[in-house]
Amino acid sequence: MEQINHVSVDKKTGIATVGGGTVYERLINATYAAGREMTVGSCWCVGVLGAALGGGHGRLQGLHGMSIDSIRRLRVVLASGKVINVSEKKNEDLFWGIRGAGQNFGVVVEADFQTAPQVPQGLQYDVEMQFAGDKLERVFDLMNQQIKAPLPPQLAVNIIFGANVTTLKASGTTAYKKSPRSDGQRWSAPWKQLGPITYVETMYNWSELPFKTANGLIAAQCLKYGYKNTYSVNLATFNTATMRSVYTSWGTFLAANPNVNASTVLFEVYGQQAVRAAPENGSAFPNRFTSTILTVVTSWYTEPSLSQTVDTWTSGVRAQMQRTSGYDKLHVYQNYGHAEPPQAFYGYEAWRLPRLRALKRKYDPLNIFGAYHPVTV
Repeated sequence: MEQINHVSVDKKTGIATVGGGTVYERLINATYAAGREMTVGSCWCVGVLGAALGGGHGRLQGLHGMSIDSIRRLRVVLASGKVINVSEKKNEDLFWGIRGAGQNFGVVVEADFQTAPQVPQGLQYDVEMQFAGDKLERVFDLMNQQIKAPLPPQLAVNIIFGANVTTLKASGTTAYKKSPRSDGQRWSAPWKQLGPITYVETMYNWSELPFKTANGLIAAQCLKYGYKNTYSVNLATFNTATMRSVYTSWGTFLAANPNVNASTVLFEVYGQQAVRAAPENGSAFPNRFTSTILTVVTSWYTEPSLSQTVDTWTSGVRAQMQRTSGYDKLHVYQNYGHAEPPQAFYGYEAWRLPRLRALKRKYDPLNIFGAYHPVTV
């Protein structure tokens, strides 16, 4: 698939045609050169279609929706070897299911995405901040206030626990179209008033963002480093007592296991406006109203004997956050999933899994494509 990495952008229609093996870096560079933008993931090395078929959260989703909301056509190789086009007008049933559960039905070798005109000069405001650990409650209280306000559609915020267990990092990126720096500063002013240890403002263009935002910690996820164990949970709000407990546990965990000090706890907060404007039943993606905060606990380690220790801590801290998530059930972005019940990422509504199972019986009855979060029949 890595060889199917073509990207082209039609400047008249704004349609980006993307090969099935293309990574985000190539797509971002092509759209930036064409004066266009779309919702993409934060990690430059991730496959465009792999991420998009699971939903495709990203910085610009408040403006443009998730990646699946931009898909206009998919070219799919079925288990039978047949090649079909999938869109709103062709194989419409599969178009519903493949957007949100796409890995279950075939190999997508090409896709068309609708892009949008980019902000002026493609420039976006970014602020990188580091706070002392004793500011944790104030940081999460402020984030809760801004989520409730609500968060502007142009804004994306990351809060990160990293190797320095005495601090926490926050990163904000805005894509305002008229005055990105001054508009961004209006958002970041309350953060500056909290008294961060460091506070660095920069204007980045669209193609730089994946490498430079969040102090480079998200880009570092693309490094090949030992073993990786990830658990995730969606939150409606930050429970500050839970966040303090997780932060304390994080420091204890790293101190007791120095081999895992490349690990991170990442909280992704994105605008929700365009995501929630799309019909809830318009695709197989179910969590449009239960993805306010995406939490990703990623443990990296090189010593295989730590496997059980890492899994026990990582799954345990996920369970702790889920208890005060603000949602009555476990909701997980399936691209961050880890063997959860299928309802967590395919939806709890009584009709969703039966509809996916009917599609599975039609398009992949022998379960050739059942390696990741399978839809069982």
